[in-house]
Amino acid sequence: MISIKKIIIIALSFLSCCSSPKSNHYFDLPVLKKIAQLTSILPPPPVISFTPVYVVGTDDSISESGFVKLQNVYNASYKNEYSAFYDFLFDALNQKIKIDTKSPKTYLYYSQTFLIDPNITRLYKEKGIKGLMDKYCLNRKGIYTLNRGALTLNEINSISYYFFLNQYIRADDDYEATINFKKITSIIS
Repeated sequence: MISIKKIIIIALSFLSCCSSPKSNHYFDLPVLKKIAQLTSILPPPPVISFTPVYVVGTDDSISESGFVKLQNVYNASYKNEYSAFYDFLFDALNQKIKIDTKSPKTYLYYSQTFLIDPNITRLYKEKGIKGLMDKYCLNRKGIYTLNRGALTLNEINSISYYFFLNQYIRADDDYEATINFKKITSIIS
């Protein structure tokens, strides 16, 4: 027979697990408020204008957009649902909402749509962002350069998506023909 003491210990353990705060989002609100503030500058800084960001579409595909483009999406379709642009960014970039990427009002604000490559997902689930860094990137003082080799466009997009979820932004260098990932906080602080 189970003693009262054991029951209390099990109950307390269960309650502490359930009540402990868990962060189930990728981007914190202060970072997104800073991004929203930078988006309102005319013209926006290059890091705001040219950084690809990723949102989930209605068909569970991933769509690439940008901060300024998402501000246009917010103004066209979500202004009545969210009191501020940064609130919309919080839900969109933390993958809490599915965006209607096929809406006639906003479909032009997405540069490409793709499905996540299952092999990239498997590696990410097994080894996290570190696994992707080790397998696909060169580390140059905190900047990760993608070793594109024989990667398909879908694999590059999938890797870029997972870097984004880990708060790394993609910076394409047309001069050196490279794709680099940098911590978002190092760019916008």
